[in-house]
Amino acid sequence: MKCKNCGASVSSRLPACEYCGTANEVYIKRKQEMEFLLNIFNKEKRRALIEAAPDIVVRLLNKFIIIAVIALIAALSVNFTVFILTERTFSDKPVGNEREHVLILEKMHEEKRFDEIGGYLYQNSLYSDGYLVYRQAQAIYEDISFFWSDVGYYENTINKTESGKDPQYSDKEDARKKYTGIMSSANEIFNFFKEDGIYSFEKDGILPENKDFYLECVMEVTAYLKYRCGLNDEEIKILSEFDNTYSDEFTKYCNELYDKYSSQRESN
Repeated sequence: MKCKNCGASVSSRLPACEYCGTANEVYIKRKQEMEFLLNIFNKEKRRALIEAAPDIVVRLLNKFIIIAVIALIAALSVNFTVFILTERTFSDKPVGNEREHVLILEKMHEEKRFDEIGGYLYQNSLYSDGYLVYRQAQAIYEDISFFWSDVGYYENTINKTESGKDPQYSDKEDARKKYTGIMSSANEIFNFFKEDGIYSFEKDGILPENKDFYLECVMEVTAYLKYRCGLNDEEIKILSEFDNTYSDEFTKYCNELYDKYSSQRESN
């Protein structure tokens, strides 16, 4: 559009001419129309809110009650879960000094309740050297638990693969990977004193108090590798000598063992 005063081209969105400053009547008219419509809209909106106010309040109260009930149920569930998990561990009298902590941990250690030691150490923040024996026992327990967990996955895969009932598990590569996972976990246990040597002042990495437990774990792993995975003493020795279970050499060796193991199973 053009300015009525100077004739210059002026955008309808500008309130006045950029050159002479004359007011833009089109802009002013549109602005007045928008203000008029906005006033009507605001009046209707206020009327609607006033009429709906009781319903809104009721809905808000209902929502608040529902949220409060859900929060209460969640809090009770968490408290109950914590109580169940800690009931056995903290059945003894609560303690505060190192001597009393050691007595409880020593009892757990003697009773081979290694699954509870880690939780007790964590709950009471017991990380000093005075609890080194129990920290190492917990580390050994975690490693052997990981091993048997890998074994469970592998056995489940093998069973479903050999049954032929579920084609999803017929892929031998899946079993091969889980077989390698078992070998990796076994290697970590054999080399525990290297991997977790920070838990010990001993040269060989295993504290005297934990040697029996550690040797039991080694014997369990060795027996499984021999009688379930088909390894002989020399192959187990080579497996234990690998420093890096993520290396291509380690994977290649595990594949060779698996191929040999598979051939033996098929021939039987």
